[in-house]
Amino acid sequence: MNLMSKIQRMHYSKFKHTPLMCALLAPSFFYNIGINIKNFLYEKNVLKEKKVNAKVICFGNLTTGGVGKTPIVIEVANQLSRENKVCVISRGYKGKLSSKNVNVIKDYEKIIIEDPILSGDEPNLIAKNIPNAMLITCANRVKAANYAIEKYGAEIIILDDGFTNRKLKKDVQILLFDAEKMVGNGKLLPAGPLREPLKEIKRGNKILLINKSAKEFELTEKIIKFFNYKSIEVCNVVPDVYINPSTEEKISKKQKNIYAFCAIGQPDSFYNFLKKDFNVLGVSTYSDHHQYKEADIKELEQNALSRGADAIITTEKDYVKISKYNFSKIPLFVLKLKNELNIERLLS
Repeated sequence: MNLMSKIQRMHYSKFKHTPLMCALLAPSFFYNIGINIKNFLYEKNVLKEKKVNAKVICFGNLTTGGVGKTPIVIEVANQLSRENKVCVISRGYKGKLSSKNVNVIKDYEKIIIEDPILSGDEPNLIAKNIPNAMLITCANRVKAANYAIEKYGAEIIILDDGFTNRKLKKDVQILLFDAEKMVGNGKLLPAGPLREPLKEIKRGNKILLINKSAKEFELTEKIIKFFNYKSIEVCNVVPDVYINPSTEEKISKKQKNIYAFCAIGQPDSFYNFLKKDFNVLGVSTYSDHHQYKEADIKELEQNALSRGADAIITTEKDYVKISKYNFSKIPLFVLKLKNELNIERLLS
């Protein structure tokens, strides 16, 4: 387990004063000061949020990645683009395109930049799944929003992440949390998973809890009180299909012994899905947004074959980065998830 994986495990475990945690508490203290100063300046209008000529809907999270935000953004963009010109804006994290520029990854009709190494894995995944909406990457959300409005007539701007970026005024802010992990140990980065203090929940209009477990999730009075009596929706995430992207075939009932790999924010959630249906013989976990190389593919195949696996399974997000590689020795399948969510109620 690498250092980042160890830190993430600590983020979502009971708080303990280990040597590593003690080393992280000092930078967490100063990070807290910086965040509070920034938010204070916005609250007192010393710094001002800029309004654009379109409705702005922000999907963000108070904690670090892996909550399940991207699939929600895709579904909302598809629903709203039936009757409106919709532009999704992403920072393009880990993409090689300059985040200082406005990069049109997809217009309303076609994908313009297809390489996920350039755009980033999440923007690439979004672009492939929003046929009638457009996608832009840029760190400057105000600049990107104005570009989409002026050049493409965008009527609705959807921010894929952007809660901590306060330069662009949002009309609706929806905060997503993992229903099981919630806020982890409750500490700010880097000692914990929080990107902002818990009190900033007040800036959100709605809370969306992502339930990735097989158990039915109930909203208790404790949870409702924790989120300061905000409007709360629950999205149940369930496995939909395991499909071979090369052949479009579904995994067979005989392929029960599998090997899995991923490079996502919360890998345990993915592996837990697989354990419900398969005998997981082994896994390979890479850092979030890892860019795969051919050597990785060969190693994955070797690991799977040496354990006697019938197939390898990964996530949709990972597949966009490995689609150019050929798994010739063992079949590869991609887990597609389904969100059980009332989008109209979420946006009301």
